[in-house]
Amino acid sequence: MIKKVYPIVVNPKGTKFLMVEDINKTIHTIASLGFYGVGVAQYIRRNWRRLNLKTIEDIKRVFYKQLEWYLNPKA
Repeated sequence: MIKKVYPIVVNPKGTKFLMVEDINKTIHTIASLGFYGVGVAQYIRRNWRRLNLKTIEDIKRVFYKQLEWYLNPKA
């Protein structure tokens, strides 16, 4: 049940992917980004209820936060 598709720029290099409102499609799309995307996608899949992800903005917030952590775990 996909309502809207959002293009999102993930990093400064301009990698783009589509995020949809359906949580599983979103996870699949994030995972398709590659190594870091898979880790973030798994994190979101396991914790999306606890993280209270209701909107695309919530998912984006968590996604960017996790992506930063994966790219720079010591920060």
